[in-house]
Amino acid sequence: MDDGYLKMLQYASAAPKPVRFLVRAAGRPDDIQTVDSAFTVIGRSDGCQIAIPDQTVSQRHALIQVLGQNVAWVDLFSTAGLKCSDPKFVGWLSPEHEMQVGGVTVQLLDDGWTLPKDLKGPLDFRPRDEQRPEYGVLPHVNLELLNTKAKGKRWPINRVITLAGRDDRCRITIVDSKISRVQCAFLLLPSGLWVIDLSGQGGIQVNGEVCPCAMLATGAELAIGPYRFGAHYPQVEQATGATSTGAQTAEQAPVSDFLTRTNKLFHTEYYYDTLIVVPVGDSRTFFYQDMHIEASRVVDLLRKTGFQHVIVDFSRLTHAAHLALEVLLTICRAAPGRVAMCGGLDEILPVLQRSPIYRLYSHYATRAEAIAAVYHMA
Repeated sequence: MDDGYLKMLQYASAAPKPVRFLVRAAGRPDDIQTVDSAFTVIGRSDGCQIAIPDQTVSQRHALIQVLGQNVAWVDLFSTAGLKCSDPKFVGWLSPEHEMQVGGVTVQLLDDGWTLPKDLKGPLDFRPRDEQRPEYGVLPHVNLELLNTKAKGKRWPINRVITLAGRDDRCRITIVDSKISRVQCAFLLLPSGLWVIDLSGQGGIQVNGEVCPCAMLATGAELAIGPYRFGAHYPQVEQATGATSTGAQTAEQAPVSDFLTRTNKLFHTEYYYDTLIVVPVGDSRTFFYQDMHIEASRVVDLLRKTGFQHVIVDFSRLTHAAHLALEVLLTICRAAPGRVAMCGGLDEILPVLQRSPIYRLYSHYATRAEAIAAVYHMA
């Protein structure tokens, strides 16, 4: 798995540590497995973090999701169903619970995990209708189908975990034999909507990149087989149509991109308190004055909001002019926190490597790695 994406989700879900499990099977020595991820998929598929080669176990049997110090067990419509040593089990794991998966018993290890009382599980909690501090303040998100004859169909996300797949019990059902019965899970966090690959057929792609999980920011495109999806944040979209340019806090930063929405070369995105600057196209076709005007908007955005860090993502830049790199350097120097760079076509990397910006700031292959470095998760 891509450690960068996994570490991003660990950070977003406030997972305090790797998860350790005791796996017991008759006639075999006890096996302790450590999963350094906010989620664990158990099943017969080789792609599962805990793979159990037993015909009574479904390909994707269960999802274990860490949410802060709470650990949720989600049955993935397995054939055998949910079997727990505690008859009062309601979906939250503790080390006292023994979960039966086929001929294997799985048990959570270590202290520090809490067992929440009177808290609905992530499949049942409705964030649009109720709030609990254990889940945090969750945004309103709608998932939209971007292609096929059903283009434009939207699903309001009103669960913390929403399952998607071919099974008609999934809240998002995709009737297609190329899609697994349970293909992926959508996880709603305070940072936004995340997608988690459940080792389904063909996996998932976000913005053309195969990944184990990713946040679906505004403008991101999720591919599940031939189907394309995008996430819409109504509160953000309403705010970005505003004309006010008053100062905003880091929590309000997602609504601040109207400051740079007219930019043609330096586009902006965000991740928590990190501003992501995405140079687009052929920078040689822009006048130096225009570059400075666009850069000043980005610097203004940094100064008027609570953004702390900057990442420059070169993945959409087709040609890099030295002048553009000089202007980007002024943006990086305006960041009050850390700066990192990532991506870039083979054609632009030699130009980038000869520039002062490359000597001053670290460059990473992917955005996930850059984010992990900015937050010291590498």
